[in-house]
Amino acid sequence: MAISEILKKALDRNILDEGDYLDIHYYRISDDMGKYKRGTFISGDRIIMNYPSIPRIMRLEEGIKANFKTHFFVEEKVDGYNVRIFKIKGMIVAITRGGFICPFSTDRLKDFASFERFFEDHPELVIAGEIAGPENPYIEVYPPYIREDVRFFAFDVFKSGEKIPIAPHRRYEILEKYGIPQVRRFGRFSPDDVESIRDIVFDLNREGIEGIILKSVDSTRMVKYTTININISDIEADAWMILEMPGNFYTSRIARIGFALDEFNIPVDDELLKRVGKAFIKGFLKGIEMYRRTGRISHEYRLRFNDDQNLALFLDHIKTVSDSIKIRIKRIYREDGKFVLEFEKVFLKSTSEISQIMKGGGIYD
Repeated sequence: MAISEILKKALDRNILDEGDYLDIHYYRISDDMGKYKRGTFISGDRIIMNYPSIPRIMRLEEGIKANFKTHFFVEEKVDGYNVRIFKIKGMIVAITRGGFICPFSTDRLKDFASFERFFEDHPELVIAGEIAGPENPYIEVYPPYIREDVRFFAFDVFKSGEKIPIAPHRRYEILEKYGIPQVRRFGRFSPDDVESIRDIVFDLNREGIEGIILKSVDSTRMVKYTTININISDIEADAWMILEMPGNFYTSRIARIGFALDEFNIPVDDELLKRVGKAFIKGFLKGIEMYRRTGRISHEYRLRFNDDQNLALFLDHIKTVSDSIKIRIKRIYREDGKFVLEFEKVFLKSTSEISQIMKGGGIYD
């Protein structure tokens, strides 16, 4: 299908959004349309396909044997946010999973690696990876080995317009050549290596790591598996805004914990029950206390930028992404050669509902 036809079809369905970043005018598809899914990016004659959803297995042994008949690779699943990096109109940019060019992520690329060398040699390729760390603008949970700022970890390489990444072993070689950081790799396994993979999962669970991704040798099949501890951490991290989150965010994590406890015969002792209950109750009470103290449900962020123009563009970007979030700028200053932005996201839905409840109002549930 020609690009003009894709754009027209998406426009007719009212799922085509426009955006600008410096001299780049682009379109993004905001909902699924056949092979062109939410997050597909289009600019000029360039199409960057959405990053594909990866199915989650909740039982490790059965999931491995159901999905892999031959060898596969195991890699760390890094707890961050997904970006796709490519070169267009002479600029190297990073787009989010939703297909927006992110001024913050784009600004920080030069701190992560020498992407310029890579794209000089491979202008047709797209690098997919995770940006993770405490000073990011999107999520509150991050790997324990990142104490400050953010880092980048590549996990796939695609050709423009294609949905299946290049084979893992080929990606390992090509990115190592250019010094581009990648997610931790645990090796190549067969479906009979369940015990070894279980040991990896247990080690990651103790470390507080999110989990693993399993990839066939040709990258045509991938599944993900998360650890017990990260599911508890996710509940704790987001329970303060429980009225903002969809219910299945919490129920799916309880299900993952339950299936893992059953599969690995882990005793359900008082300590585990206390941890899960504490994650819910203390997390939610944190939200109530926040409202009582400030009159709003919000979260504060701190970001570092190389370029103040990207800082300004980022503020424009986040102010338009959601109608249910209000941005309050706290401080902008220079530190160690970077521009630092401190801002607050006020979650309007949670604030409104808690306000109504605290004043004695009724809600429909």
